[in-house]
Amino acid sequence: MRIAITGSTGRVGGAIVDMALADGHSLVCIDRVAPAAGTKQPNTTFVLSEMSDYDTLLSAMRGCDSLIHMAAIAAPGHHPDQVVHNNNVVGSYNALRAAAELGMQRVCQASSINAIARPIAATRVTTISPWTSFTPPITRIPIACRSGSASSRPSPLCGATK
Repeated sequence: MRIAITGSTGRVGGAIVDMALADGHSLVCIDRVAPAAGTKQPNTTFVLSEMSDYDTLLSAMRGCDSLIHMAAIAAPGHHPDQVVHNNNVVGSYNALRAAAELGMQRVCQASSINAIARPIAATRVTTISPWTSFTPPITRIPIACRSGSASSRPSPLCGATK
């Protein structure tokens, strides 16, 4: 299988690259940080790109069967909210939108939304749930992405990170 992996030079992304290559897959590795010199692996193509560059993502992912999206600012509490949002949320949208446009049926996305213990947004944001008129065929885990009630409204954490 030909797999696009964003965040491929990060800790988790790098481990996924190693596992995918060991399983015999061919990879398109996409990251804003180039791999260390002399570390080119067989069956890989590296594309240097910011997650905000939709056209480059789309071009890099063309011909791939699936996407593993790991690109993100790993420590959102150490960066301004707008930087985290623009990288993690907009970047996730771009990666998932490109996968959908290319007709990919297999997508895996890592998310820190259930791993953080506090909201990173400076103020509480109230939104209308995107699930009110359309429910995609996915399983939702009612942890950090839900308020304390049993409602389907997202908490202020949703959208603050990916």
